Amino acid sequence: MNLVEQSVESALNTMISNGEVFTALDVSNAIKKSGVACRHGEAREYVRNYYRAGRMSDYTRSSIVVTLPNQDVDQAMLYYPDTFSQADLEDQYPLAKRAQTASPSPNVVVSTAKMLTRPKMLGAFLMNKAKQFVSTTNDSDDGT
Repeated sequence: MNLVEQSVESALNTMISNGEVFTALDVSNAIKKSGVACRHGEAREYVRNYYRAGRMSDYTRSSIVVTLPNQDVDQAMLYYPDTFSQADLEDQYPLAKRAQTASPSPNVVVSTAKMLTRPKMLGAFLMNKAKQFVSTTNDSDDGT
């Protein structure tokens, strides 16, 4: 079992023992918060397989509508104790939580922090972005 799988399993065990309501995104964000780099898709598949294997015996799941960062909607699986009612779910997993986004992996955060504390790196980054902007602007110019 690799580090991400161990982290997913540990997060799931904690969430389940606490009787939490969660989606795979909650699991992957918790893993990233702990300092482990994790792609959401990888965590999502492990969560689904964990459920399918019967390892969430007192839990059930249902599909919910979630709002993506671009305001599109999609489906996600919500995992919750099988004793919960619909009212419990609305209370425990409100609409605001259904619009959360994936946290950046720790290495992205560290890289950004390093860049911001090193003027040469920040300058190079900003120059690169300015060149990309100018290039994009020139490409879209229709010549009129």
